[in-house]
Amino acid sequence: MKEALYNTLRQIALLFEAVTVRRLLFNRFVLVIVLTLALTGAVQGYAAMNSDGTIQGQVVNENGEPIAGAEVSIQQLGIRNQYEGNSTTTDENGRFEFTGQENLLEFRIRVTTEDAATVERHHLYFRGQNREINFVLQTEE
Repeated sequence: MKEALYNTLRQIALLFEAVTVRRLLFNRFVLVIVLTLALTGAVQGYAAMNSDGTIQGQVVNENGEPIAGAEVSIQQLGIRNQYEGNSTTTDENGRFEFTGQENLLEFRIRVTTEDAATVERHHLYFRGQNREINFVLQTEE
């Protein structure tokens, strides 16, 4: 009985010796899994560093000149509901920015000026991502 147990343990030990670390590292399946995990971790790290929920952009006219004082409003959309939104005005360079929008998933953004047509866009948004949205407004004649 002792000899049978000894032989079984010896066979298990030989089996583990055959699977060396070097052999395991060069196994293509293990290599694919390790590379996939490393890539996933890198993407998650990049997303975490660059995702503070900022939506920004610029409003210009058809000649590329910035439009100061344009009203930019953002409104969260739901399946059945439209939620109260935020609004801001563009600065002298036509730039606008909404910060702290980590919880948005789907939204509508609207730009309105006194002498140009209103432009509205619908966007899907990945929570917490930073987004650049630019508008070119055509002046009404």
